[in-house]
Amino acid sequence: MENTNDNNPKKTRRKLWILYGIGFGVILAGFLGVDRWFYETVSWNFNTTDNPARDMSELIVQDNYQKTKWFWDICRMWTLYGGVLVYFIIVMFYPRDWRWVNAGLLTVVSVALTANIAQAGIARFRPNEAETQLAFDRPFARWWARIEGSDGKGYGLPSAEVAAAMAIAYVLTRIAPKTKGLFYVPALLVLLARWLPGDHYLSDVVAGMLLGLALSGLLFEWLVRQWPFIAKPAG
Repeated sequence: MENTNDNNPKKTRRKLWILYGIGFGVILAGFLGVDRWFYETVSWNFNTTDNPARDMSELIVQDNYQKTKWFWDICRMWTLYGGVLVYFIIVMFYPRDWRWVNAGLLTVVSVALTANIAQAGIARFRPNEAETQLAFDRPFARWWARIEGSDGKGYGLPSAEVAAAMAIAYVLTRIAPKTKGLFYVPALLVLLARWLPGDHYLSDVVAGMLLGLALSGLLFEWLVRQWPFIAKPAG
């Protein structure tokens, strides 16, 4: 397998700054009202046809992606099973690179953990839990509830699944640069799967994308430089 650095780091950094700038702009627009507009205009259409929401009170308690749930679930599986499968394929068929891959594994786990902690700390309600995109809970309230035995789900901002998917895509692209970003395709499908049906706001998934890309880039490259006994191929 081939592990290479970008031949034009200045150009890459420029593209990243443009991406982050657009991303933060989208997040700001979402908080200003785009999030809620899209949810109420588009995502409502993903409700089940036999029991559509008639008003906001019904929508808040509905599961908003039953029509196409099977497709979105397939997309979401990439965040876990797809990445795990590719990981073991690399370890099995390219045993000299297992140390490099382990640096990637540490990166993905760290990104997922960070995203979940950030999500619980920000504690923004998901679209079908409130009537506004500016509704927040007490930080870590649901974590404490789970410790006490409650079976509540997570919050929305940032999307931890999107962050993990982007981290997987970044790591696999660095391990196999000849794929030229092919691994980002399923990661983007995960983003769409969390946004279009209404399980997350647009700003949630964009924040997850930016967090996943930024943190995986910093952490993976740091491991490569500082922990050569982990990051470099054995042999």
